[in-house]
Amino acid sequence: MNESNTLSTLAFFGATGGCTIHRFAPALNAGYNCTALVRSPQKLQDMLRQQHGVSESTLQNHLTIVQGDVTDVTVVRQALYGPHTQPVDLIISGIGGKCRSAILSDRN
Repeated sequence: MNESNTLSTLAFFGATGGCTIHRFAPALNAGYNCTALVRSPQKLQDMLRQQHGVSESTLQNHLTIVQGDVTDVTVVRQALYGPHTQPVDLIISGIGGKCRSAILSDRN
């Protein structure tokens, strides 16, 4: 993790998905610098503004968007380093996952 007093830098994969977006917006609002690898930057920005109340200034100051697909190594590398020379501190991935509100009770 970062050794300075600054907040960690986070990378999000699958950022527009149900589970991930609910962790992404609070991280931005808390002042974390976040990088997101997404296919549709406009979709992400609209979701953050309209559905999660993230301000335009927060988006401008704390969000870096890398457009592409997670199967492309070059764009994944861009997301992991963002505009910085050091790698991100934490990776959050919601790729392929579906958010469920209940735990299945028939797991016996």
